[in-house]
Amino acid sequence: MALSADRPYRVQGTSRMLRVKMTTNDIYYKGAIINITAAGGLGIVASDTAAQGSMSGVITKQLDNTGKTEYAEIEQGVIFFPLATAAQADVGDYAYATDDSTVAKTGVNSDPIGRIVDVEVGVGLWIDFLTGITKTALA
Repeated sequence: MALSADRPYRVQGTSRMLRVKMTTNDIYYKGAIINITAAGGLGIVASDTAAQGSMSGVITKQLDNTGKTEYAEIEQGVIFFPLATAAQADVGDYAYATDDSTVAKTGVNSDPIGRIVDVEVGVGLWIDFLTGITKTALA
C-alpha cells in the first residue's frame, strides 16, 4: 500500500546521497522508494510500471511538491524493506517495487530496484539499491 505518512527505514553499511529533481504535484514521504526516470531523470514514486527507470533509492525526508518542482535527497545503499515471504534462498535475486513502500521478489512491469544481499527470514529483505538494472537486460 502506498505511503500516506513518513516511515522509518534502516540502512546497512555505507550509502550515498543523490540530489534529484522530483516530479511536480506529488507528496513524497520519508522512506518512500523513489525511481529516477530513464526519460528526464526526474524522481517519481515507485510503482509496478514499465520503463520507470532502473535507478532507485529512498527519500530521506518528506517533500510536498504541490504546484512546484523541488529537489530531494535520495539515499542509495543496502536498505531494509519488510516482506513476510523473505527466505534465505532469495539472496542474489533481484527485488522489485510494487509501490513506494512495498517490495516483491517478482515484477510484472517494473524494472528491478536492486539485488537482495541479505534477508531476515520471514521478516524482510536487505536490498542493494546500487545494483538496479533494466528488465530488458535480464532477458
